[in-house]
Amino acid sequence: MSIRKPATGAKGRQREGMIDEIRIFLVDDHPVVRHGLARMIDRMDGLSVCGEAGALSETMRAVREQLPDVVVLDITLDDGSGLELLKQIQDYDGTIKVIIVSMHDEEVYAERSMQAGALGYVKKTEELDRIADSIRDVISRKLSLSPAMQERLMLQATGRGQAQEAGARVSDRLSDRELQVFEQIGQGLSTQEIASKLRL
Repeated sequence: MSIRKPATGAKGRQREGMIDEIRIFLVDDHPVVRHGLARMIDRMDGLSVCGEAGALSETMRAVREQLPDVVVLDITLDDGSGLELLKQIQDYDGTIKVIIVSMHDEEVYAERSMQAGALGYVKKTEELDRIADSIRDVISRKLSLSPAMQERLMLQATGRGQAQEAGARVSDRLSDRELQVFEQIGQGLSTQEIASKLRL
């Protein structure tokens, strides 16, 4: 875990009536990814990285200390699920905005992420500028999704997407935990390995 800048003022977000820079906390189990994101964000006006973590176990303590404005979060962490961490962050402080940045299929995980409280979902295969745009969107209280995902959610909201998608994906009927176990099985892990990794 790396804490880079101390929180200041009320909830770390205001000082002497002035709005500080937007404070970003990065959570990804790959140090290279965190380093690349941190360098990009720190070069942007009005944004700064206040800390970073590579595991679920260390993130909540750091979030409580730093009280970031935005958490950029991967779904897959070495010691647990980013979706579970997302729920913990929202339970602790619902004003913290969360963007999921993941290699996982948007069609499977974006909607789950939104239901858990995320405001943005970005695939890791996209350009870094897309993440920067997503940060700006969520700070402005906008959802940040790909055009295809926005259309899908809109169709579902109006009831027009249900007939086409009914029964289309088994994954839609799985809970977050079941989906996580299912993916670990797909990676060839034994039940004992899965239980140990997920701390079950």
